[in-house]
Amino acid sequence: MATAEARMQQLHPEEEAPHVVDLNATLETLREEPEYGENGRNGVLLVKNAELRVVLQAMRAGAELLEHQAPGPITVHVLEGAVRFQVGEESVDLHPGELLTLAARRRHAVLALQDAVFLLTIAPEGKKSG
Repeated sequence: MATAEARMQQLHPEEEAPHVVDLNATLETLREEPEYGENGRNGVLLVKNAELRVVLQAMRAGAELLEHQAPGPITVHVLEGAVRFQVGEESVDLHPGELLTLAARRRHAVLALQDAVFLLTIAPEGKKSG
């Protein structure tokens, strides 16, 4: 069985041809990998180039991503379950279909309120091509 990471290495985001990612199949693989069982969370980088990173993240209820920051503005789009997104003293509960945006380098943490899946998009600053 190929890991989710190995499956994503087949993508070539710099090429002009469009690429389709089967999120359901990728999510199934993430949940079968040891990291998900051991840590209660697992993610895979779906797209990585100079302007864009897209991560599919799966978390079990109670799992956390401790406070950290991203190198550019981000979006978090919840696909399943619910997560609590903490920025300083402010927290926001996100549910399927909701999208959060956050400016670059803002420290934040994430707690899965239920088994959850979300897409994280990062637009790294200062790495423009062209």
